[in-house]
Amino acid sequence: MLTSSIFTVLASITSTLALPQLITRNTNYTLPTSTSVGYYQGSTSAGMNCFIEVSTGILQAGQCNLISVNAFSISRAPNNNCTFTLFAGTSSCDPSKPELTSSVKTLSFPIDAGNGTQCIETGVQDGGKFQKASGIWACS
Repeated sequence: MLTSSIFTVLASITSTLALPQLITRNTNYTLPTSTSVGYYQGSTSAGMNCFIEVSTGILQAGQCNLISVNAFSISRAPNNNCTFTLFAGTSSCDPSKPELTSSVKTLSFPIDAGNGTQCIETGVQDGGKFQKASGIWACS
């Protein structure tokens, strides 16, 4: 009888300890994982307006993107500041691997939270044949 009582108490304690503990986190804050982008040939006014749209697409956060156009417009995230890091001279987002040039130039473009888009000039004017560029978009 004593053995069954001890077994019952131990079973109760073991099952209680094995239950997952509830952890609450602020779920109202999430970073954007993608944004829309317009690809352009030509640009004007140093980042203010892109010129002729040739295509559209989606950028995924944290992924390397090959760039074959002279400029592109990135949609702003309404609640987050973001950054686009441009690697001029490589298609791999790796500054230690220049292609058809002696070095890679890394440029960071802040994209403030809000509405609308921001135009970024890349310097690629030949469709990526000889001028190589890549970039990574991320938000904080």
